[in-house]
Amino acid sequence: GPTSSEKARQIYQDWSSPVKSRNREDIAIRRSDNERGMERIGRRLAHQQEVPWVEYWPFLDAYVDLATVEGLEALENYFATGKNANGSIEEQDRKS
Repeated sequence: GPTSSEKARQIYQDWSSPVKSRNREDIAIRRSDNERGMERIGRRLAHQQEVPWVEYWPFLDAYVDLATVEGLEALENYFATGKNANGSIEEQDRKS
C-alpha cells in the first residue's frame, strides 16, 4: 500500500480501539452517524499520519480523494460533462 506496515498497524489500532479510549469528538462523530462516522474518523487518522485516503465513487468510476485538487477536478469534470474519470457517460444517462 501507500504506507509502511508499521504506520498501517498504528492507524488500524487507533481506528479500531474501543470507544472508551477515544476522545470526545470521536465519540460524538461515531454516535451521530454510525457508518459514516467511522469513515470520518478513519479519514482524519489517515490525514494525521500523512497517508492518502481515497474512496471509490461509482459515478466517477474511480478511486479519488475529494479533499484534494485532483479529486475535486474529477468531480467538477463529471458535473460539467456528465462523464466519469474514464470518459464514459453514466449508464443511467444512456437510458434517457
